[in-house]
Amino acid sequence: MLKLIFIFLMLPAAVFAQGYLCAVGGGGEDYSSWSDKPYQWIVEKSGKGPVIILSANTETEWIPDYFKSFGAASAVNLKIASRTTADLQSTYDAITSASAVFIKGGDQWDYVSLWKGTKTEEAIRKVWETGGVVSGTSAGAMILGELVFSAKNGSVYPAEALKNPWLSSMQFETDFLSLIPGVLFDTHVAERARIGRMVPFLIRLSELKPQPVIVGIDDRTAFCISPDGKAAVMGSGAVTILQPDSETRIQISQPGWSVSRLKCDQLTAGWEYDLTARKISVIPASAKPRSAALPGLPQTELWMTGSGSIRFNQTQSLEAFLSRHHPATGLILTGDPPGAATDSLSAVLLASGCEPGILQVSAATLNLELSAAAILAADVFLLTGKNLGNLSLLRDSLTGAGRVFLEKITSRTPVYALGTVSRIAGSGFVNGTDTDDLASWYGKMTVSPGLALLPLAGLQPMVFETDDFYENRATAVPWLMHRARLAGGLYLNSQSFAVADPEKGTLTVKGASPLFWLDGSASAWSDSSTYKASGGRGPRQIAAFENLRLTVSTLNRTVNLTTGLFLETDPVGVQAAEPVAPFLLSAYPNPFNSGTVIRFSLPAAGRVTLFITDLLGRELIRFRKDFPAGTHHLPVSLPDAASGLYFCRVSTGQFTETIKMTLIR
Repeated sequence: MLKLIFIFLMLPAAVFAQGYLCAVGGGGEDYSSWSDKPYQWIVEKSGKGPVIILSANTETEWIPDYFKSFGAASAVNLKIASRTTADLQSTYDAITSASAVFIKGGDQWDYVSLWKGTKTEEAIRKVWETGGVVSGTSAGAMILGELVFSAKNGSVYPAEALKNPWLSSMQFETDFLSLIPGVLFDTHVAERARIGRMVPFLIRLSELKPQPVIVGIDDRTAFCISPDGKAAVMGSGAVTILQPDSETRIQISQPGWSVSRLKCDQLTAGWEYDLTARKISVIPASAKPRSAALPGLPQTELWMTGSGSIRFNQTQSLEAFLSRHHPATGLILTGDPPGAATDSLSAVLLASGCEPGILQVSAATLNLELSAAAILAADVFLLTGKNLGNLSLLRDSLTGAGRVFLEKITSRTPVYALGTVSRIAGSGFVNGTDTDDLASWYGKMTVSPGLALLPLAGLQPMVFETDDFYENRATAVPWLMHRARLAGGLYLNSQSFAVADPEKGTLTVKGASPLFWLDGSASAWSDSSTYKASGGRGPRQIAAFENLRLTVSTLNRTVNLTTGLFLETDPVGVQAAEPVAPFLLSAYPNPFNSGTVIRFSLPAAGRVTLFITDLLGRELIRFRKDFPAGTHHLPVSLPDAASGLYFCRVSTGQFTETIKMTLIR
């Protein structure tokens, strides 16, 4: 059953304690670097009193010496690696004698499992409640909010979280430390593309009231919060704050889900945020005003794939593209010398009854009559190749081939862009995302003009594909939107493709990965980091935005480009080859009291795993068994569980389906 959740503006009745808090997104500290300002803030807000550094691991004297360099009266390490140590009175006394607590990085589950319900937890809260400072980095920062992603079953990667927010690894705690009301902290956001799991975190917790705020902090970046709830951003990157408001709509039909127009404030150093009012409180002079604008209508029907694999795209989208248009001739446009890729595309065209042609685009070929003639004769264009600079020369109307190409686009000759070349379909594109994994950090990415087939928009394929280029790809679109004043952006992963329809003015994503659309049309201000790493070519390439809007969906995946609103229509009638779960999963009775019966059907014999979890992902039942094909009934009961909402998930190696069950005592 589809569940609609309309989120109205909810200003939390958050009551902040008397202490200060500094949440750091991870990354190595160093003298005369990004970490000086927030770590000095910790010392100053503690009155330069004693600092105690907590961890579950053996530590060096580096961090204590670093705090002492800012004037701390003393700074010492305390390793708490067992519940016995955590519950000692001497541990409590050591922590409460400090004016500032700093919790190192590591594994937040160590902290939850070893410290929860002990004198260590009590002591940390005591420092906070008596006006001291509580701070942490990486995992140490992630445990400071009212809600905690516990990592009990390991970490969660963005791509898997986006496909299914109800993974058993999505486990949360609601009663550990709980220093900042209504907040869940995530860290290492840019370098690990964790915006892709922050949205599923919010979906997973959407049943909670008031709706929580997800605060994501980049590595080498800090979010420093005063007792009045005012928070300042310091360091090299951004703090990303996700919160639903009156424009936001959430839909849940497990395992499918969507959130439209989710408010996203992304802040770099100098910006400040009021956690009590849940709004930006200071926009620095470095920010640039933005004029209200929406992405323009697509210039032609445009298909863009997240993967460069011709074999994969042949069955996923290319055959559908060709069967839709039945072209007599198709021209392959590439910035590279013809080779295996163009040969493979030619074979696909021939197999569909289309006569293929190949044109290598370069400054030398743009004024050749043969080039213009080949473009003029084409019924469809296929864009491929790694040299995007050459392909983008087609925008030049002063060349013969460029002029004819633009005329053909005006007459709406369809375009199919393969893999990374999809980036040039927008008004601009970012160079350097896929060659140097530290390009964004060292300020090495550059912006080039695109073909503007999708005006005032930017695109980035394979964002959540590999950790080699997470930061480059995740930061490229917002940074491009800031630099080129674009109104929208699209994250496109490898198992999906997008279709822009000029007749309806829509953009639709199909395939296994969700629609992930960034709408900057309502944003009045944007900015970017000014931090330059040692040896960097320029500042870290991370943008700030006021009132960016995110639409992310595995359900209906169409955005109206003229309004920025999420639609349920399919503009091109394309259905991706997506597996449909065979289970016909149900529970009866539901709601239930003492027990219920889980019913599912299998089209073929196989091993089935059944999980029952609570709202926060805590596993209550796990059952695994081989079943023959057919319909099966499994009685289950939850004798020790309280009234409330629970989830039943049935999974094979290929399919997963989840339903909600309500227990009433």
